[in-house]
Amino acid sequence: MVKALLFDGQSGEAITQMWQMIALNKMDNQGMRYTLSTALLNANDFEGYERLLKLFPDDYLAAWQYNLALYLFLQKPNSNESVATLKIAFGCNRHVQAYLLGKKSLPKIQASSIILGDPPGATGLRFRLLTLSGFFVVLRGHP
Repeated sequence: MVKALLFDGQSGEAITQMWQMIALNKMDNQGMRYTLSTALLNANDFEGYERLLKLFPDDYLAAWQYNLALYLFLQKPNSNESVATLKIAFGCNRHVQAYLLGKKSLPKIQASSIILGDPPGATGLRFRLLTLSGFFVVLRGHP
């Protein structure tokens, strides 16, 4: 339902539903926080993003780290913290950067499952981050 709302341009309603889902499932074993973090950044809802960060301070997955890097670049462009976080994100999945920069083409069919750090995980992340155009600037400036 959330993806349909996002696709339909109803991001406010989608964000509300994702917050409700996380409230009901505090461990977020479904990974709703990744979609929510991207939606919050797209909506420039930095207060909401900061609130979400506090709920999951130890998340290490690529989607989380790339969104954190983007957030930091938006708040403190080219700061030591933002550059360091981007390098951590690169290390989470080495394939993401090539997909984001268009050096590799996305497969026509997305994988049904992923393994941490593998190319299918990177393509799924690119689909989620694609609308965050600030990331293209960030990546081009930091090889």
